[in-house]
Amino acid sequence: MNCNKILIKIENFKKSLSKFENADFARNDLNDFYCEGILLHFSLTFELAWKALKEVMKLHKISEADTGSPREILKIAYKTGFINDENLWLLMADARNILSHVYNEDNAQEYFNLLRDDFIPELKKLLQTLETKITGLI
Repeated sequence: MNCNKILIKIENFKKSLSKFENADFARNDLNDFYCEGILLHFSLTFELAWKALKEVMKLHKISEADTGSPREILKIAYKTGFINDENLWLLMADARNILSHVYNEDNAQEYFNLLRDDFIPELKKLLQTLETKITGLI
């Protein structure tokens, strides 16, 4: 993949994360449509995150990152030091699967605090890591 495509992937992840972290989580019980929008935006942000991660790992010549599911990429990222909390990232992957494939109001409410308090800070850490890891390579 060329360097411009990697930069675009990271920039798309950054934009999506910015929108996601600025969501008004206090509105979740007032408006079901808004709540669903936050959950869908989490799914989008997670998707952009792991795909950007995969490309940066490939840029770093981590051959195992050439193929694989999000879970496999996350496990490789943990082993190679791109992420520090494998369990949280795997929980994030599970949440993305649960929330994007089966909308259930009870599930949504369960995950709202995780989204805000745990997932957003971890996604922000990844963004910083990716930006640091491409410095000097691109």
